[in-house]
Amino acid sequence: MTHPWPRNRVHESPRPKSGVVTIVVGAESVILDGWLKASVLSPSATQIWSRFDGHTTLEAIIDDLSAEFQADRETVELDVAQLAQHLASLGVLDGVETDYNQDQPPVSLRAARIAAEVGDRIEGLSLSDIWGSSETTLLPVDAPASLLVNWSPHCGYCASILNALAGLDAQLERAGVPLVLFAHGSAEASQTQADLSGWHPRLLLKPQDEVGPFAGYGTPAAFHLAPDGALVSAVARGTDEVLQLASDLAGVDLNAGPASNSPSDARSLLDPGGSCAPGTGSEPVTRWTGTQVYRIGDYHVGIRYTADSAAALLDELFHHQVVEDPQAGHIYTLDLPGLFHLQEGAPPKAEANLLLLGSQVLVRSRSPERVLRALLWRLDSQIQRFE
Repeated sequence: MTHPWPRNRVHESPRPKSGVVTIVVGAESVILDGWLKASVLSPSATQIWSRFDGHTTLEAIIDDLSAEFQADRETVELDVAQLAQHLASLGVLDGVETDYNQDQPPVSLRAARIAAEVGDRIEGLSLSDIWGSSETTLLPVDAPASLLVNWSPHCGYCASILNALAGLDAQLERAGVPLVLFAHGSAEASQTQADLSGWHPRLLLKPQDEVGPFAGYGTPAAFHLAPDGALVSAVARGTDEVLQLASDLAGVDLNAGPASNSPSDARSLLDPGGSCAPGTGSEPVTRWTGTQVYRIGDYHVGIRYTADSAAALLDELFHHQVVEDPQAGHIYTLDLPGLFHLQEGAPPKAEANLLLLGSQVLVRSRSPERVLRALLWRLDSQIQRFE
């Protein structure tokens, strides 16, 4: 790795420029420099910005973030350096030089092509499947058409239609429109989802260094493609449109299927027909092992967990109101390695307990009770929003 700054600068201690105001909005932040400019920081950038206090060195910040989030140190180093340099160039950060990459070639920008209209073509990519086999095309060989779905194993909306798509897979194949998932994230995450669901579709992994054909679209979204990569019909966005397109191509009437086993009055905390926003398909810091759906008032709420002990605790927390409703998808992921703290006389443990929304860490604490309280507070807040 080429270091983003000379090694003699790791002892710089950046600090916000005098007069700069930080406004926290959820997990993000807005930096206001008087009436001159406003800068929005992502959740990860907010974590870095909060450590720019004028006392903590860049090296210490990198070490702290690497340990706290169990992240690759070189990746964290690059993120911290780029953010520090960028904010310093904007004039909102003092204590940092802005010529770190003066010997590097300038960055060239080009507009991303967004397929939106019938007839627009997507470009070929060098891809791989979850077993590492190389692919050079998004389309199945000799297929007259295909249905390409923008997918993330961490997306609750994707999870809510997983069973329905699995049920249409064979009909789509017979109709000559094979289904292909264009998956974000790691092969391990997609393999976990396949193993837990029992559905092993044709799946290609989005290259990390490529924008991909779904630039500007969230998950799920779908393209009906001709063999030359041209859009045959309008782009489907969100759960309802993706399922409708898939069922139309399969020749299946969605309304003619068996009635749901879930109570008809059950509601979901997922927005009807919704999708995760573009760019939210990154890997979370933890791996899940299952999803449990609970009846909470009038709602069915899916929560992922990383260990059976966490699932057992959730059962008790929600009075064992477990329901079978795959359409509920999931909202949060609960990772509680410190559960044994609840056992009398148990020794302390270093791992942090986490509450995640997709790939975003919402709460990190040594106390599992605090994480559970945060979960209940957020569920209550979401339910109040739907009332």
